[in-house]
Amino acid sequence: MGENEVMTLSTVPVVTDTLNNINVHWSTGLKNHGIVTVQFSSESRDQALIAELITTRHLLFTRQIFGRKPISGKGYELHVFSGAIKKIAQGRSAKEHIVPYGLFLTGPMFGVQIKVMKQQYTDPLFGSSDTQQLDSIDASDNGNLIPQELWETPMGPLYITRHAIEQYEARLNERNRDPVANPERSFFNAMTSNRAYSFRKTTLPESVLKHKLAKYGDDNLEVWRNPESNLHVTILRRENAPGILVTSYYRDV
Repeated sequence: MGENEVMTLSTVPVVTDTLNNINVHWSTGLKNHGIVTVQFSSESRDQALIAELITTRHLLFTRQIFGRKPISGKGYELHVFSGAIKKIAQGRSAKEHIVPYGLFLTGPMFGVQIKVMKQQYTDPLFGSSDTQQLDSIDASDNGNLIPQELWETPMGPLYITRHAIEQYEARLNERNRDPVANPERSFFNAMTSNRAYSFRKTTLPESVLKHKLAKYGDDNLEVWRNPESNLHVTILRRENAPGILVTSYYRDV
């Protein structure tokens, strides 16, 4: 797939004859398509919409249908059936019970293009039964959603917040004459590539530490520094759960 080629995912939710099951037909092209059956334990509002969101997240981040885990929404386009998905991405949705299922659209998929297409599952794009890839998801497994995706780093498995990426972009642009072209890719390279093994846990001046403890309200804060770049990251540790990388900044020592 070319560097500038847009990766397009089309989805259409279909109510089935099986109680509380929604089939979401998906396609990335005539040769790659399938059906994800989303199973709900009981009847609930907006099942088709929730199923379309769960399926989209599953295909992008678990199945990685484009061959990699997205680090931003740039270069991706979603052709969705439910218009509410676009409202969620724009922060205009009044469906508060749905918003958690779409947090990935404003987190790791920030900047994704969304078009409401109202396609039909019978369209040739979605293929025939003999070529469709079949999958199923239990909707209850998606009840406790986190707006970030999990990344393996030398500092352990981490959820990386959008705020951390935006802070990195802002500070990097201050240091460079020209704005960084792809801050997400640059940031994730800094966190997950071989150079990330240079990070070491460090301590902060007491005044700075007090400020961060007041801001994040937790004693389980760690600060890591890469001595090669003076990039610092703040990580919130939680018991029996991955850490959360909450912010990043440059500080000269």
